[in-house]
Amino acid sequence: MRERTQSGAGARLVIGCGVVRDGLAIGDSVAVNGACLTVVDMTDDSFAVDCVGETLRRTSVGDQRAGDTVNLERAMRLGDRLGGHIVQGHVDGTGTVRAVSREGDGVLMSVACPDEVLRYVKNDHLGFTIPYTLNGEERQYHPDFTAVVDDGRGPDDLLNLIIEVTGEHKKDKVAKVATARTLWVPAVNNHGGFGRWAFIEIDDPWDAQNLIRASLKKGTIP
Repeated sequence: MRERTQSGAGARLVIGCGVVRDGLAIGDSVAVNGACLTVVDMTDDSFAVDCVGETLRRTSVGDQRAGDTVNLERAMRLGDRLGGHIVQGHVDGTGTVRAVSREGDGVLMSVACPDEVLRYVKNDHLGFTIPYTLNGEERQYHPDFTAVVDDGRGPDDLLNLIIEVTGEHKKDKVAKVATARTLWVPAVNNHGGFGRWAFIEIDDPWDAQNLIRASLKKGTIP
């Protein structure tokens, strides 16, 4: 990060980069440390994004200062770039808008999550990894999201749900999913000291809420 300029509760961030800058355009989405941000200005070797106060408070971007290194992810390709919000910074579902208020140049909106989901987080800078092997080589799998879910057993027996948003099916993705589902989750549940855990793979992020609900109802999530 080259510059951070405060503007009320928000800030403008200028990020220097090489490969990510190639082909980037104003209005494109870039995930910065997992937070989906929109490009508002560019130079030959950098781009700028504006963050509202809530983004700075709720994501690791708020802790970054000039000179810090950040992780950058461009929008995914399905034949070409999808420049909207189909980056893995979102689990898409429906919620209820509880309140809307202005905060400087930003709008603060309070949205209630589905009843089953008590809280969720993108697995970015959390240090949560699952070890697996591929062709005899040890690797570390970083799940996309984890959520705490009330699956009907009440507040004293909540379910910790690992959510993997499926992209292209490569050999390493198959190995990651198989290890998490058939080895890691059963082992942690057999231990019994870390609550109940389950794993679900989402192949349609736009329908994540319904897919999770259907799996809970059918009992396909243990």
